[in-house]
Amino acid sequence: MSYFCTIFGTEAGHLPKNMKQNTVILLTLLLCSGVLSCGRKQSSTAVAEWDAEEESVPDSVLAMGDTLLLDEEEETTAMPVAVDELFDDFVFAFDQSNRMQRRRVHFPFVVTAPDGDTLSVTRQRDWHHHYLFFQKDFCTALYNYAGQAKLSESTQGQWAVVEQIYLHKRQISQFHFDRDSLGQWLLTSGQRLSFEQSELGSFLDFYREFSTDSIFQRQHISNTLHYVTFDEDMEYEPLEGTISADQWPQFAPELPRDVITNIRYGQTYDNPNRMVLEMRGIASGLQVLLYFQQQAGEWRLTGLEN
Repeated sequence: MSYFCTIFGTEAGHLPKNMKQNTVILLTLLLCSGVLSCGRKQSSTAVAEWDAEEESVPDSVLAMGDTLLLDEEEETTAMPVAVDELFDDFVFAFDQSNRMQRRRVHFPFVVTAPDGDTLSVTRQRDWHHHYLFFQKDFCTALYNYAGQAKLSESTQGQWAVVEQIYLHKRQISQFHFDRDSLGQWLLTSGQRLSFEQSELGSFLDFYREFSTDSIFQRQHISNTLHYVTFDEDMEYEPLEGTISADQWPQFAPELPRDVITNIRYGQTYDNPNRMVLEMRGIASGLQVLLYFQQQAGEWRLTGLEN
């Protein structure tokens, strides 16, 4: 099965198509009941919210962490050095491998809630497998401009953040990764934010409606959309043109909704009036870019690259 991720930035990099309708809402920063142990302060409200979300995850999904094919190697088998060169290579392997997660989480693993309270997992044996990308075969990313997508190709990055964005709850769960002194990527901490605490909050509120309400979507598409595609018969030379808003349904990809992911490789969001949403295939190399502009306080889709 191929996998995809979600990223937000100005420009886009590589995007995927087909998304599996997997309704797994696994609270990525909070672990299964009984796995969390007190670390510093503990918020009863936060625990109740996390336990409630945990109840929505099917038992079959929770059990999958014990039967992953990537864990057939012996525990003593060394990880290939190449897995740490690109963050994408590491994080997609980390997402699927119990063995790698056990080795590459820094304990105690501390999660900070929006109100500042914390929870922690103190021991390796208490760690339960977390799917950062919800077992989908694509991911999404947000950039301020398309060129920022090249950050995903850098081998020099020292930190990265994977965000799980719960559009319906207006909440973001962040997983912070850092390189250690040996150049290996480690999951070092987690954080939960409200949309109000994120510079992406305004766009995410817009995108939540855009992806779920067809009438709202039609009202927020430019009359003329810049369109770019690539011709396989011409060695993938770009073909550019325009399509009308009325033609959008014929070209529109299936938009991710409800819960999406974002990988921050270091991109900033200095321009609050521009956003590029990338949908990238985790294994296929396919990609789709959606270009949005905000004018007079209203976001509109202005371009599509497929």
